[in-house]
Formats: sequence, structure tokens, C-alpha cells
Amino acid sequence: MTELIRTHIARYPAAQEIDVIKLVFQSMLGCGHLLPAYDNALDRLTEEMDSCTADVSEPLYERIGNDYCRLNLRRCKAQGIPAKWIARMMLMSDEPTYGRVDVVKACREIDFDALGLSQTASDDWILRLEDEAFLPSHSEAFRAAYAPAYRVISSRLLFALPALCDLARLQGQRRLIAMDGCCASGKTTLASMLHEITGAAVIHMDDFFIPHAQKTPERLAIPGGNADITRFRSEVILPYCSRQMIRFRPYSCCNHHPVRPVCDCGGLLLSASHAGRYL
Repeated sequence: MTELIRTHIARYPAAQEIDVIKLVFQSMLGCGHLLPAYDNALDRLTEEMDSCTADVSEPLYERIGNDYCRLNLRRCKAQGIPAKWIARMMLMSDEPTYGRVDVVKACREIDFDALGLSQTASDDWILRLEDEAFLPSHSEAFRAAYAPAYRVISSRLLFALPALCDLARLQGQRRLIAMDGCCASGKTTLASMLHEITGAAVIHMDDFFIPHAQKTPERLAIPGGNADITRFRSEVILPYCSRQMIRFRPYSCCNHHPVRPVCDCGGLLLSASHAGRYL
């Protein structure tokens, strides 16, 4: 934590005692205090993004320790990432492992004088921090110097940011997106994140394995030969292209054949296998 604070002060020399306390507060508690309800969080976020200026030169995020980061709203706006996606990422990040008492203890262990700040002033802020209703805000000096505009999200969601930036450019368009990658490369994890953030439907190619009877050496020697491409084409691709309801039968590894249909419609995100790149 000490090294994080020193790095923060070096990056933001106008930071005051309350800015350091806010950093510790967010690093340990994340963004849960901003989430009384999704709609409220979205309304406040939308208003702030509407008022800020898009800036592609700023970093997209800044790590603040304890698996949290600050997501830059000006850069998000420049990338076209909508407020509703950011609000959903905040909801997905509301998993603090610490409590306010831990934040107070951590702040009391900081030597503010050694940081070039006032220990006396920090003690006053820490006393206020013991009140559950108190939420630390940036100092006027910090606001004037840096115009902070961000939201705190879990650092685990950084895995999805490159794909989200790509998807942001496709908003308003009906798209079929294929995701390829080696085994255990994170395809399913990424697809799950993108589904939760954007609302896109997900179809897993694992649901289109071929039955054991068709797994001949000749068939498995073909790249992607373990997938039932014929069934995938008829149950997913053709209905999608003709804008019809998609009804597909997920393959059951227990029964060794497709089972009852699952309905889906709208834009699709496919989690596939083997190739090593995001398309």
C-alpha cells in the first residue's frame, strides 16, 4: 500500500490527505458505495459522461491495488464504450473483501508526514471515515489539477476491455462474432464477461460436438473435425442470417447426442475453440 501511495503522489503531486484516503478507500472497498441501485448508478454515470470531453490520449485505466482499478470515463467516451456497459462492470465489481474498519486501520498505519503531507490533517479525515455515512471525495486542489472522471471496477474485467473497445465500434449493427483460442485460453471466461456487460447472447461450440460414432480418425484429423458444422449451420447460422428464431440442441456429453432445443434470438457471440485470436 505504501508503494502504491508513493506512486500515486508522484503521479498526482497536487494530491492532498483526503485524496490519499480516498485511494485507500477505493482500493479496499471498490465501488459498492456507489451502487444503491443499477438505475441510479447509470443515471449518475450517464450525466457525468455527457459532461466530460472525450480524450483518446488518456490511459483507459489506472490500477489502484487490491484487484481494483479506475476506469477513465474520458477515454471510455473516446472509445465509444457506453455508460450502461460501465454501470454493469461496476455491478460485477461489487465484491469487497474488506470492511470500513479495515480501511480506517490501513489509513492509521500511513505516515503522512513522511509522504510530505500533514499527519494532523489526515487524522481529522480518518476520524470522519469512522462514520459509515462519510464518503471521501477528492480535494478541490486535486479536482482543479486533474479533473478526475472515472469509475472503480474490478481489475479482473480488464481482460474484457480490448474486446469491449472493438465491440463498441459495432454498436447499432447486427453482428455475428466468432471467438477462437487455444484450450484454457479464456474463451468461455471472456464470453461470459461480454455477455454480462453487453447483453449479447452466447452460443458455445461445445454444444455442437459430434457424437462418438462419428469420431473417426479421418474426421478428427480435419481441423475442427470434432464439431458438427452441418448442424451448427442449419440450427444457428442459417436462422441467424434469415433473422429467424434460433433453436439449437446442445450436445450432451452424458447422453452422447443433442438434447432438447434452447431458444435464442438477437446478436450472437460465439465461444469457439482452437486458433488463438479474437476475431
